[in-house]
Amino acid sequence: MKKLLLALMVAGLVVALTAPAFADTTFGGRVRWNFGYEANSQELTDNGESDIVSGFMSVSSTSYLRVTFESKDKKVGVRIEVGLGGTVTRRPVFGWYTMGNCKLVAGNQYTWAGDGVIGPSSWIIDPTTGGMGITYHGRRPMVALEWRSGNFGVQIGLFEPQMSMAVDDFRWVLPALNITVDAKFGSIQIAPAFGIVHYLWEADSGDDSVVAWFVGLPAQVAFGPVTVKLAFMYSVNGASDFGQNGLSAPILVAGQVEDGTSYGGWAEVVFSSGAVSVAGGAAWVTIDNDSWVASDISQFKYYIHLQYKVHANFVIRPERSEERR
Repeated sequence: MKKLLLALMVAGLVVALTAPAFADTTFGGRVRWNFGYEANSQELTDNGESDIVSGFMSVSSTSYLRVTFESKDKKVGVRIEVGLGGTVTRRPVFGWYTMGNCKLVAGNQYTWAGDGVIGPSSWIIDPTTGGMGITYHGRRPMVALEWRSGNFGVQIGLFEPQMSMAVDDFRWVLPALNITVDAKFGSIQIAPAFGIVHYLWEADSGDDSVVAWFVGLPAQVAFGPVTVKLAFMYSVNGASDFGQNGLSAPILVAGQVEDGTSYGGWAEVVFSSGAVSVAGGAAWVTIDNDSWVASDISQFKYYIHLQYKVHANFVIRPERSEERR
């Protein structure tokens, strides 16, 4: 006899989208258009013999249309974003309820971890391209409790795990946990973060569980028009849940889990004056797994980034970067 037991524990943030419920409605949007050239040395090309330069042009998937609803007392709100890149996609869709210094947030959204508080100016070291010292899990179903007072804040969040392995009944029991602190001490700001998630499966022998976790410390300090940013991150099995390079995923060898580790960081100096800001920085990541015969894999990038605000709603951001593997 087959039995199916469904246990549902629901914590809902329910908001009625009616005229009396919301006093303020705000519409917004963004279009990101990209144009550039990419050069690959012969080692990175399909033919393996010639260096190749190719152009690209696109409307970024981070282009969006946004609408925000807020109650008259500003305690309750909902934000809905629709991505307008190559296809129409769902971006952040979440609601919140404010209680004094606390805010409860639930929906499809980011947590503060990674570049949520302190991030690089560059789009080139975007965390979705492989970590580079940044922790990132993207927009996922999540619930978080935030507390802020003055220059100090903390967020404790639970979000949907996404690792998969080719084993029997692979599953998670508790959502992934993220804890991030945002603290300012004069011109210095730090945002230490920690995340962890535990998976289980059924195994006749060998390992039957795996843990993914990370710890990160981004920081920045301002000296007048100059801001210096630094970040360091260490992760174990963080490819799926914490935005690390796919090579850092765990590998199952003869029933034993071989952990994938990645560690890296980035540094940046930003100079801002009026409508212009110039940033220069570098990032690196090293990836390892004990099952590999070869040595560790390291990647390094540097970039120069210029931002010119032509208008309050029109920004040009030329950038030049190089990656070495």
